[in-house]
Amino acid sequence: IPEEISATILLEMLESIAPLHALRRKHRNIRPWTIAISSSGTVNLLSSPGLDLNESSEGAGEEEMHDKCYWTPEKLMGSSKDGTEQDIWAIGCIWAEMMTGARLFEADDSAGLLYSMFKILGFPSRKQVKEEKEEERELKGTDLDNMMPIGKTGLDLLRRLLEWCPHERLGAVQALRHPYF
Repeated sequence: IPEEISATILLEMLESIAPLHALRRKHRNIRPWTIAISSSGTVNLLSSPGLDLNESSEGAGEEEMHDKCYWTPEKLMGSSKDGTEQDIWAIGCIWAEMMTGARLFEADDSAGLLYSMFKILGFPSRKQVKEEKEEERELKGTDLDNMMPIGKTGLDLLRRLLEWCPHERLGAVQALRHPYF
């Protein structure tokens, strides 16, 4: 999808989720198949059948790997904490997918997905993962720069949507204020 169109869809996804996040509620299951675009071009986020927007998606049945491609790294590593950061991560993944025509992170299992994230985004710093015993690694994620057909401002926005630390990811309102728009 051309950048101009994908940026418009991104903007409308963020505008759709911002009021929900302002109420401290989250969608928790933003995936490409939960995005509806009307014939007039309006973007709406749909809930998945049977998914309560306030309940965790855990226990909702066997998760498939194509669904896990939109999970946050912290969820893949077993964190039970969830917040609006999950929605922001998924939106970033979907935006990248719109621009490249392929999933940003894909693998056969959770460990492979994490490796894919490391390869594309680089390893998180020791501070980001709060592991004081482990040495800080210097793997820089340069693949993202080469994969995305967008300029520096767009790359900055995408990187800020895909921050390793949930509390460092942009919120929907912050993302809407980014210079990219």
